[in-house]
Amino acid sequence: GVPPWHLVRTEEMVPAFKEAIAAAQSEVQAIAANAEAATFENTIVALEKASKPLSRLNAIFGVYTSNLNTGPIPDIERTVVPMMSEHEDSVIQNEQLFARIAAVYEGDEYKHLDAVQQRLTEDYYKQFVRQGAKLSAADKERLSKINKRLASLFTDFSQNVLNDEAGYITWIEDKEQLAGLPDSIVSAMASSAAEKGQPGKWAVLNTRSSMDPFLTYAGNRALREQVWRNYYSRGDNNDQYDNKGLISEILKLRAVRAKLLGYPTHAHWRLERQMAKTPDNAMELMLKVWPKAVARVAEEVADM
Repeated sequence: GVPPWHLVRTEEMVPAFKEAIAAAQSEVQAIAANAEAATFENTIVALEKASKPLSRLNAIFGVYTSNLNTGPIPDIERTVVPMMSEHEDSVIQNEQLFARIAAVYEGDEYKHLDAVQQRLTEDYYKQFVRQGAKLSAADKERLSKINKRLASLFTDFSQNVLNDEAGYITWIEDKEQLAGLPDSIVSAMASSAAEKGQPGKWAVLNTRSSMDPFLTYAGNRALREQVWRNYYSRGDNNDQYDNKGLISEILKLRAVRAKLLGYPTHAHWRLERQMAKTPDNAMELMLKVWPKAVARVAEEVADM
């Protein structure tokens, strides 16, 4: 029931995305151009069934970008992510398609759908509106440019973090500095060092799975601080992989996009479909939890 990972050929990913996107666009356009009156079955259900190869490919690719982002994957990601952003905007901005979704959502048939069918129809309608389906042609074009730029910025951001994970390794040469660490962790650190071409040493990689056990068990406070700072300074080292400039541009573009879509801030747009609904509600909940959380931390520190 899982993808055959051993058969995945990364060199075919970009051509595969091009083919899958073209097929998806063809399916979506067929739904949009249907001469029959819009119904739940020929519009909403049809959209649910469309683009399956692209969805499957994107799911497989997501595993690579999240967990196997090495070798050619970073460059592939920089190509694929803007392509997907452009495709998704073309679907949202398809006026014929949105008119059909609106016709189902606002029509008499909607009243006779069951609760699940109504929810699905409502989700499609509101998703399209939230992402700009009602904007003017000029604003849609502007929104697409923003979305495409953000897609590239997000990719660059994550690649910078990955580069700092690879570039900031804590090397240990003195066995006494391993005090407190279980044998299994020491062995894993030795294996990591050997894989990095430094046999006879121990390496704390700049990843959570390597950092957490070291912080938990290591007796050397100075080394714990170094490992902690390496991890939490990823993308913030004032070098070619620094993310501060990207963050600034991302925040500005998110603010512009929110205003374009009719929201006061990006937070209002982002939280609208969440349980909290508004930034004020989210902050109210967090401030209720905060005193109890701080008190619990004090108890844990006392225990330690």
